[in-house]
Amino acid sequence: MDFRALPDAPLLRLENLTAPACLTGEGAGGGGDLAPLSLTIDRRAGRIVADDPAALPVDMGRAMALPCFTDAHTHIDKGHIWFRAPNPDGTFMGALQTVGEDRKEHWSAEDVRARADFSLRCA
Repeated sequence: MDFRALPDAPLLRLENLTAPACLTGEGAGGGGDLAPLSLTIDRRAGRIVADDPAALPVDMGRAMALPCFTDAHTHIDKGHIWFRAPNPDGTFMGALQTVGEDRKEHWSAEDVRARADFSLRCA
């Protein structure tokens, strides 16, 4: 199925969708099954909302719905230094400079091991 243009309505009920069952609670055991679902979208608020009888129904023809994708990678060696070396301006260059300075001043095998251990236990 191709991407489709949705009707210009403030409240839409997208019906006849599918999603990986592991994401809906219908198939936590895996297996690759798809689960049916419907979503009601309030375009004014820009979010998924509870079902509303005023929503315009749209048949999605078993199109697949997926959550937004999140880059969940991490740098375990650079984690958990904020308390001693906060990024002064929140920029990428600020982070590079701050981590570089913290590395010179604090990083030892024990320091990196302790922060990595904490990161992995929290995950």
